[in-house]
Amino acid sequence: MKKFAITSLALLTLAGCSAVTTKIKVDDTLKQQPELAVKTSGMFWGLGRSGNFDMAGLYKGDYSRDKSNTWWMPIDDVNAELVARVIKVSDDQTWNLMCSGGYTGVNFGGISVGSSDPYTCQILAGEKNIGKVELRDKSGAIKLGTTKEVEGFIEMNNIRYQLTSDHQIEGSFMKTDNPSGFHVSQDGKRVAAIYTNGSISLQMLPNLTANQKDVLAVATIASAMSWRADADNE
Repeated sequence: MKKFAITSLALLTLAGCSAVTTKIKVDDTLKQQPELAVKTSGMFWGLGRSGNFDMAGLYKGDYSRDKSNTWWMPIDDVNAELVARVIKVSDDQTWNLMCSGGYTGVNFGGISVGSSDPYTCQILAGEKNIGKVELRDKSGAIKLGTTKEVEGFIEMNNIRYQLTSDHQIEGSFMKTDNPSGFHVSQDGKRVAAIYTNGSISLQMLPNLTANQKDVLAVATIASAMSWRADADNE
C-alpha cells in the first residue's frame, strides 16, 4: 500500500489541481453503471488482515487472510491464504471461499525467475463445492520488472467469466506493481470491472441475471482481497 501512496502523490503532482482518477480504464457503457463500493471494517484503510465487509447493501460477509514471506537473498518464498464468507442480503444465500497460493523465485536486479502456484479458491455453498476461482501468473517463469500481472477465471453454478488484471491507471503512463483492477469478460466481451486501487468496488453491465451478479460479487471478494495482506506493503 505504500507503493500506492507514492504513485498517487506522483499523479497529484503531475496533474496539479485537476481531477485525478485512480481506476483502470473501462468503456463508456460500463463507466455509466452504478459503482458498488465494498466497505470493510479491517484495520488499515478499512481492509487489514481480517474484518467484515458490505457491498452497497447487497452483499455482506467477513474475511480472514494472511501472507508469509521468507526472503533469503536472492530467494523469495511467498505463501498466502484467504477465507471469506459472502452473504446475499436479500435472501441470505451464503458462499464460502477457501483460497491459497504461493510463489518461489530468485530476483537479480529486477529480473525474476521462479514459479508460482496458481491462486485458487474453492467456492462452497454449505458442504457442496459449486465452483472455483483461479488466477495465474501471466508472465511465465521469467519476468522483467515488478509488475505482477495475472489472468484466470471464476466458475460458479455453470457460469464462467475470465479475469485479467490491469495495472495501468486511466490517464497515467505509470503502472502499479499489484493490480489496479480486473477486467471481467465472457466470450470475449467485457461485462464488469473490479477496482482494487486503494478501495474496492464493482461495476457491471445492467442486463445481467441475478445469478450472474452473484458470481461477480464473489469474484470481487476473491480477487480484490487475494494476497495483498503484507505488513511491508500495508
